Amino acid sequence: MRASIESEDRGNSMKEQIKYGDDVLEIELPDDIIVDRVAPASHGGAKACHSLRDDHAEDTYEYLYGKIHQALIHASTRIEKCGKIVIACDDNTRVTPVKQLVPPIIDFADARGIPAEIIIAGGSHRKMTRMEREKKFDKAIMDRVEIMDHEWKEEAVFSNVGTIHAGDESIPLLLNRIACNHDSFLMGIGNIVPHSVAGFSGGYKILLPGLSCEETVRWVHYLISKFPSEAILGIADNPVRRTINSVHQHRKIDLLVNTVLDGSSRVVSLCLGNPITAQAQGASISRRVHGVPVNTPGDIVITDSVPESVDFWVVAKAVTNTKAFTRKGGHLIVFGPCDEGLSPMHGDALKRMGYDAPRNIRSRVKGGDIPREFLLEASHACQVGEVMEHCHLHLVASGLDVDAMASIGLHVITPARASSFVRELIEITRNEVTGRKPRVKIIHRGAEILPLQ
Repeated sequence: MRASIESEDRGNSMKEQIKYGDDVLEIELPDDIIVDRVAPASHGGAKACHSLRDDHAEDTYEYLYGKIHQALIHASTRIEKCGKIVIACDDNTRVTPVKQLVPPIIDFADARGIPAEIIIAGGSHRKMTRMEREKKFDKAIMDRVEIMDHEWKEEAVFSNVGTIHAGDESIPLLLNRIACNHDSFLMGIGNIVPHSVAGFSGGYKILLPGLSCEETVRWVHYLISKFPSEAILGIADNPVRRTINSVHQHRKIDLLVNTVLDGSSRVVSLCLGNPITAQAQGASISRRVHGVPVNTPGDIVITDSVPESVDFWVVAKAVTNTKAFTRKGGHLIVFGPCDEGLSPMHGDALKRMGYDAPRNIRSRVKGGDIPREFLLEASHACQVGEVMEHCHLHLVASGLDVDAMASIGLHVITPARASSFVRELIEITRNEVTGRKPRVKIIHRGAEILPLQ
């Protein structure tokens, strides 16, 4: 199974559908252009962590249930000694199939009279609403176990478990007390995709930044400002991932349960066991599922932000992931509603800072113009700013005010104008390039795609 790229020398006008949150927007592309369609692989069926088999005989739920149950049986002596299971799980901005992964854990705990609880490892994200919890976990799970939020700004909920190194900085590692109790069997649940901060998600990322304090989260994220995106995104072993993995020296995850999903959100790999080795194996599989050769970059790249589009903080993943598909000086158009604006948690800081070239952001941090408490937002601004240095960035978003965003450096287009804007850009590009047709790349699941160069 491989991610795909299809090329078409377009001779007739045709409408393309772009995923836009829960809706679909249509854009009409003119004739006399070349269109490349880029997408992660889509190939259903549960697979073992070490291989992508071709058979689909097993029912996915039964396969996952059996494998997780088997892993818990193997660890039963340790679990019974601990007397409690704590499940650190990601939030609604991730598509991890927790409805399939959590039931075998609860059933195992219930059968042995061992209490189990879930803590949502949302890092700096806002709390999930009741409706979002029901969609993520299912009411049946919510009725069986307590599900707690991570209060990332509340000092009282943290324990100082040691010191980690983020680049040249030595910073205290403060983790949520619920995860720090060594009388609990700690499990981490998540999904592995290419990630612009960690190389790939998954593994100990569920603790750092998932269950870390504000100061720790800031410094780990700001570490990426020192590196170009090509040095981190899709690189399994990188400085940020090594910092994240160093958490194991202070608090081990007893059992990791990570998945890799295909381009249709179907499970293709279950990665169980040691958090470092299982995550690394999953990253290798994710590279095969989500990686697509860049080949000839597009003059214009059009991408959705699937699966994350609630605000620009998460839509920015599609921005950074698709940069390499866009030629230098070209145009990148990102579709994502951003119904909650820039970000409920970080929007005010971003409005004060604005978006700028990474070197300017770093200079402002060093000079004190951007205060220490904005380091997390500064790391985000550096990543977006790197893309804006490379190409022209355009956002199709109904949740972002056009004029307000222009004042901080972002170009926003309303959904109603999207199709005509694309046609205008194509005509401009047609006049700029000589001896060839304009090349347009259409990317699906832009927040998960991995450019291979």
